Amino acid sequence: CIAPESMSLESQIATFAHAKIIVAPHGSGLTNIVFCNPETKIIELFSPNYLRYYYWHISQLLGLEHYFLVGEAFSCYPIRNLMYESSLVEDILVNLGSLNLMLKAVGII
Repeated sequence: CIAPESMSLESQIATFAHAKIIVAPHGSGLTNIVFCNPETKIIELFSPNYLRYYYWHISQLLGLEHYFLVGEAFSCYPIRNLMYESSLVEDILVNLGSLNLMLKAVGII
């Protein structure tokens, strides 16, 4: 597990350039995929209420294998609205069974 925001730019570049697989939540840290080698596998995690395709598009231009997994929705809409000011900052509830299936489907495990 790494936190790009706590790394120097040089470390971020080296880490992403050597990565074969990246599993990460949607966010600015994924900008570093521009340093990845072609065919690097990216699995981007999303909140079900905030889906964006910026990094998928970058991946297509760079020859990366980009997949995404949408987290589970919180069932109570009014409580979700109280907990999160914006869908951009929602926690991502990842079903580990779904993640395991995704990892198998893309040939990681």
